Amino acid sequence: MNAVNTFLRNYSLRQGEIFRSPDEVARRELYNALHPTLVKVDACMDGRVNVPAMTDGEIPLGIVSPFRSMGGRFRIGSPNYAPYVRNFYDYTLKMMEKTSCPGGLVIVTYHYSAVDTHRGCAGFNSDTNAARAYTAKLAQDYNRVYGSLHNVEHVLQMGIETDKEAFVFHGDIPGTTLDISETLEWSTEKLRTGMRALYPEMPEAVFNDLMPFAIGNQRQVRKMSASNHPPYDVNHAEQIIAVGRGFDWVHIINKAIIVGPFSVDWLREVTAAANIVLSNLKEGRVPQEDGVVLLVCSPYRDCGVDAEVTAEKAREMARVSWRAVSEQVPELLTYNLELVVGTLDSNTMQMQYIEMSPEELEIT
Repeated sequence: MNAVNTFLRNYSLRQGEIFRSPDEVARRELYNALHPTLVKVDACMDGRVNVPAMTDGEIPLGIVSPFRSMGGRFRIGSPNYAPYVRNFYDYTLKMMEKTSCPGGLVIVTYHYSAVDTHRGCAGFNSDTNAARAYTAKLAQDYNRVYGSLHNVEHVLQMGIETDKEAFVFHGDIPGTTLDISETLEWSTEKLRTGMRALYPEMPEAVFNDLMPFAIGNQRQVRKMSASNHPPYDVNHAEQIIAVGRGFDWVHIINKAIIVGPFSVDWLREVTAAANIVLSNLKEGRVPQEDGVVLLVCSPYRDCGVDAEVTAEKAREMARVSWRAVSEQVPELLTYNLELVVGTLDSNTMQMQYIEMSPEELEIT
């Protein structure tokens, strides 16, 4: 077992223990009681982008429903993604009917570097304007299909500046933005006023549940600014290619590229992730002797059939992902690439590992 695999398993174990600990359960339940809005985040697979981890602990583990694709290039009508979009909408509506949930927040994100444009989103060839325009159109698509009056979901666009880890909120009024890195001297009340100006018609209860993202990110950016870390620290340094879903526990920035199977061409994204990791190795951004990991995971909530179906999904994703990497980026296998396959119990954040033989992977 290589060093990255060892780290991964130990880290997963610790995160699961934290998730199940009395203090964390109480913190999560209290947060949900105070902020019952359901939150879904669409983001790039880039390991430098992790919205909950950029809130200085303000958002507990397991609150956000994360969805990842290359460049955040989601299409809400894609056969691979449309069911997840609809399920979130239906679940939000159900919670509004049965609980105190005031609705849902859908945050569509893009990312960029203010220091060096070449460290921007590779999915858009580091073209920030293109990434910004795409996610603006994605937000418009959500509103067109699921309702522009936001009776159930409020969709908003958010930029992420990866050098400072700063959020840039785009308002409902076209052209209005608030860059958290420019609010470091603001009080919480002034920050609230600035955020309210962006979303004047957002229901108060939903707005109250958006504010922890701004407040936590303000603290995070203050800490990043105080640390004076050099720009090279924010370049790609991932050692893990994570394929599938169930990676809520990966609360560490720049360690894993997370590829969700939401595009009809998602294996191309797996190949792109493999090439990024290979570049990290060849350019010395990560130690070659540590090896790398292809991690494939699928989450479930119920024991029995649900868990078994999820395990089959994980096995199949592992087979096709391993084949794609082996055929398209064979050089990566020379750096001690190890395959880790598993399912995640979403109730306990505990991984169950699945051993797969070369025959199951169809390796000859």
